[in-house]
Amino acid sequence: MARDGCEAAAVLPPDELFPIDRSIHHEGLETMRIFFHKKFTNTPDIFIIIFLLVLTLSVRFPYWFPVVLDWDESTFILMGQSLLDGKLLYRDLWDDKPPLAFVSYALSIKLFGKSIIAVRLAGALCVLLSAVLTYYIGRKLFNKVSATLAAAIFILAASLLHSGQTTLTEHIALVPLLGSIFILLGRSLSPRLMLALGVLVSAAALVRLNLAFLAFVIGAIVVFHPNHKTVIARIKATAAYAVGGLGVVVLTAIPYLMAGEGDLWWTSLFVAPLAYADVMSPIGSFTRLTGGYIKPGKPTFLFSSLLLVLSLGSMVWAVYRMATKGSDHGQQTAIVIIVTIGIAISLLKGGAQSHYLLQLAPFLSLFAAVAVEKSLCSRFFVPAALVLLAVVALALRPAYRHYQVLATRAAAGEAFSYGSAYQVADYVESLRLSNYTIFLMSDHIVYWLLDKQPPTRIAHPSVLFKPNVLRVVIGPEATPKTEIAAIFDQAPTIVVKMENPGYMRNFPDERQYIEQRLENYDLVQVIKNLRIYLIRDTPPDGSD
Repeated sequence: MARDGCEAAAVLPPDELFPIDRSIHHEGLETMRIFFHKKFTNTPDIFIIIFLLVLTLSVRFPYWFPVVLDWDESTFILMGQSLLDGKLLYRDLWDDKPPLAFVSYALSIKLFGKSIIAVRLAGALCVLLSAVLTYYIGRKLFNKVSATLAAAIFILAASLLHSGQTTLTEHIALVPLLGSIFILLGRSLSPRLMLALGVLVSAAALVRLNLAFLAFVIGAIVVFHPNHKTVIARIKATAAYAVGGLGVVVLTAIPYLMAGEGDLWWTSLFVAPLAYADVMSPIGSFTRLTGGYIKPGKPTFLFSSLLLVLSLGSMVWAVYRMATKGSDHGQQTAIVIIVTIGIAISLLKGGAQSHYLLQLAPFLSLFAAVAVEKSLCSRFFVPAALVLLAVVALALRPAYRHYQVLATRAAAGEAFSYGSAYQVADYVESLRLSNYTIFLMSDHIVYWLLDKQPPTRIAHPSVLFKPNVLRVVIGPEATPKTEIAAIFDQAPTIVVKMENPGYMRNFPDERQYIEQRLENYDLVQVIKNLRIYLIRDTPPDGSD
């Protein structure tokens, strides 16, 4: 028997977790919605993927040209380039992320070229792949309309929310993570699939280390999954999952063991990240995680708020329906909810940044999409559609402004790529110095633009002011002041810094020490908020 309204195209049974509102009284709207769903259900997947591609490029394209949007991206680029230069990760240049994060950036530079645009293009590709996987996960849980809405909402969330415009490790890790969830939601728990599941989960964790916690959560799901037919099948599946996951970890250790640097691998992959995580309490982490979103003045405030409210509301409703009525899809939905909670818990262990929440974007989008679809298939179709359009349009305002910048630069005949780091690099090159060295306390992507090496192992400038991390990476006696002193003792030809870097606000003695060391330098240029110092007695048009 055919079902009414939007339910005509639904693939879930009548007692689905998210039932359709049947009390639709407007005949014209009902006919339109039935037509839309029937047509949409028959649309080949390839056209939906093309739509997701167009949406991804449209939203992310204007952000390919600013040189620095989030300076974490600059750090990952430097680490990836270090790998391409044939150096052992962590030995010559250090950052606290696991090795596959930097392998991903090295691969993007190798494939697409040495440019910021190439790195952002790789990020767009990761977002597209994640959106496609979100769509297919949504197909397993809900109907085709909700799945497509989920993929589209994810693209907006991963591109518009805090620092999502850049290419971050969150974007990269989501590809293997969502691939693993797609496998986990399948009916088969064969050893071959569980081996692949372990590989994908481990790969995600070796891009974003907090996901190592999720590896144990997913491992528990594999162990206790009700689809195992025998105890032997359960043991085989669990063993295959463990072998796949541990195998990837062991592979990352091989280069270090061959170079006799096993301690470096262990310290960088496990010990140092724990020291970094101890910076904040869970409450402090929660405050910092949400700080980039809970700001009423931001264009994305309503979007992020609506995403959170709709997704949490849908999750609570799904749990209630599973507990009271059951569902053929309840098991799969429960797995996705457990994974979402696992990721959320993993984010609360200190050192948190707002962009870490991008890891939750596809899962929140899945449940928010169901609420959106049901609201559009209800008597509130018109107001719901207007509200959603207004929220999305407001969230897209920053993208509009970036398009305006590109249009203005095109009209003036200027290059699309822009930013103070490019200006700093151009100015340094205009000095025509040979064999010079440079120390960047901000916009450290300039190292990459100038093909220069930092005068310190620490890739990210702010880490120089994390004493607990320095003690692990450099040595027990290391402090911010000793590391700054070691850098200035090398007499770098050029020093670039902001007047009052935020990461130094709690280090007044170190700030004073830096100013003392800069007495041997001349302030030769100011570019926006960046001050460029040249060591005294260096001729501007000769060698140093």
